[in-house]
Amino acid sequence: MDNHGQLLRLALRIDAIVSAAFGALVLLGSPILPDLLGPPGAVFLAVGVFVLIYAAGLWGVQSRAPISAAAGWSVVVLNLVWAIASVAAVVLGWLPLTGLGVAFVLLQAVLVAGLADVQFVGVRRATSISSRRRVATSG
Repeated sequence: MDNHGQLLRLALRIDAIVSAAFGALVLLGSPILPDLLGPPGAVFLAVGVFVLIYAAGLWGVQSRAPISAAAGWSVVVLNLVWAIASVAAVVLGWLPLTGLGVAFVLLQAVLVAGLADVQFVGVRRATSISSRRRVATSG
């Protein structure tokens, strides 16, 4: 991949690493996190497993050359859905959160939305350069 896709690749790599760390933390902390954050341990187990699987998928996507636009856009959308669902969980009371739990869920939602933003920029840059190259070579 050329330099124009490197922002997307870096953002996906960071997302994969952060997601893997978050998933492992949630899994390992599932015995104590319910007292600190509120939801039952089963929620932490499910989230931890899901996020670890997601992290593995992200690592796979970022390791491809080139990264497809569809894969990049899919990650942006999934991260935005996660961030919105996290805020909705707090606002609509989907989970029994403590004050610390509310802060934790909202903080991770902001971080995920930030990653989605960088990934959005990366996909836009990578696809706009590709489009310009196709036009230049076809004309």
